[in-house]
Amino acid sequence: NPELFFQNLFGTPLSLHGLTNSLFDRLFSGFYLLMAPFVYKKTNKVLFSYYLLIGCVPILGSFMGYMRYLLPAFPLFIVLGQTFSKKKTLFYTYLYLSFSLQILFVVMSALAYWVA
Repeated sequence: NPELFFQNLFGTPLSLHGLTNSLFDRLFSGFYLLMAPFVYKKTNKVLFSYYLLIGCVPILGSFMGYMRYLLPAFPLFIVLGQTFSKKKTLFYTYLYLSFSLQILFVVMSALAYWVA
């Protein structure tokens, strides 16, 4: 439903981690789209097709719980592993960002701002 897609993408005010208007879900969907060419180059066509199918389902809908839907898109993790094995500084940058995000989610959960 293209109307629902554009309404959810541009028509709702964003919150840090809301149900359908989450800034984190938008960022992770952008990361998914940004990584698609790299997944295409570094994996075979079957894995890339799976990556597209599993990742486009929430993008074409309501963006609800996008980070959860991105977890089964394992070709992304294959490409990240190949990249991080060659570039250690990129690995430590990603590790720092992931750790910071994890701390933020723990604090949000402890303060009852987000439960899941």
